[in-house]
Amino acid sequence: MNRNHKWLVGILALFALSGMGCESEPSTAEPTAGPNGPLGKYDGGWVESEEGELVPDVAGSYHVVLDSLVQTRDLETGKEETAISEAHVLAHVSQQGAQLFLELDFCDLILAKIGGKKPYFKSEMVRALDSAQLVGRVLWNGSEWVAAVDRGVWVVGADLTDPLSEALPIDGEDPRVVDVDADGEPGVAMYIQGYPFRIFVGLRAEIAFEAALFTDGRVWQGDATLVVDTAVYGDTIPFVNAANELEEGLAATEILSQSDVVTFLQLNEGIPLTCANMVDQSNFLTDGLEGQPPVGAPPETGTIEEFLGEDAEEAMAEHPEDNGSPHEASDEQDSAR
Repeated sequence: MNRNHKWLVGILALFALSGMGCESEPSTAEPTAGPNGPLGKYDGGWVESEEGELVPDVAGSYHVVLDSLVQTRDLETGKEETAISEAHVLAHVSQQGAQLFLELDFCDLILAKIGGKKPYFKSEMVRALDSAQLVGRVLWNGSEWVAAVDRGVWVVGADLTDPLSEALPIDGEDPRVVDVDADGEPGVAMYIQGYPFRIFVGLRAEIAFEAALFTDGRVWQGDATLVVDTAVYGDTIPFVNAANELEEGLAATEILSQSDVVTFLQLNEGIPLTCANMVDQSNFLTDGLEGQPPVGAPPETGTIEEFLGEDAEEAMAEHPEDNGSPHEASDEQDSAR
């Protein structure tokens, strides 16, 4: 594997390795104290559960921030690297007693910068994706009120009959793979900031979390469980084959630790809520959003020599067969679209 492509392996491995060995399930402990107990302090409203107990009323709209911090080691060089990715979600929460129903509209996915390269998905594509539906409960875990949300699945780039148990297709010609952004390529396009190249991928993310309620009832924060599967269906990078690079690089990459944190910030309901005004409403500041390419920004025009670095000629000579030609959709895919 050419050393010039280590950043690419790092980006793709960040998806493929996320969540491995880090699957902690949300607590299902029954409440051991009521809201009037010494540990049941809460200043918001209450609703009655199916069992006739009072639980916090948390229905409303929220700016949800999911932060994922992954530390990896290159087994060939011993180099360790820490990457932070971030998802911003507009969540609408309805409630029936203690039961919660969440509708999640993804607004921005902010991927970690690795090896000096910044990958990204176009925000307008992310915002056009179907909502994810999750369910959970408000419960007392013995020390605090929490929202315990069951495992849900969010799939991009494939149409799965049973997303909870069905694996992501690994072949771009599989009829279940869909052209999400209508660019004639399978899956969804991931860009690299500063360059016109694209990598076509499919994603399947399992999400669950348990978040504790702060006293005023407007903020929840806690631990999430995030497991991401990735498939690479093609690319337009000359002299690089992204799928081959991922397969070779996974064997040389070890995940050392992962920490996933979820934060819910309640939004005022006085105006129509959108991805565009959500951040201002929640007063949530993040360097990630500030560095994200603006909505509608066209891909930039950096050269392949700049992209591969000072050893570009060597890389081109080593991989003449990996010309990065775009994947051509099969007849089955065309008929499935």
